[in-house]
Amino acid sequence: MKVIAMCNQKGGVGKTTLTRELGCYLAHAGERVLLIDSDGQANLTRSFFENEPERGLYEAILDG
Repeated sequence: MKVIAMCNQKGGVGKTTLTRELGCYLAHAGERVLLIDSDGQANLTRSFFENEPERGLYEAILDG
């Protein structure tokens, strides 16, 4: 298992875009991919869903 983390304190540097595109590329290449959106704005999560998710990361961790 390989772990890739996209981290930068500065906003607007392309973390979400790079994460989404790399995740999609790897998935299309046949790799198993898990993207975890820990940003409070949840832009990565929103880019995959039309509607607001019912649960966030916090609820998923607590409730399983």
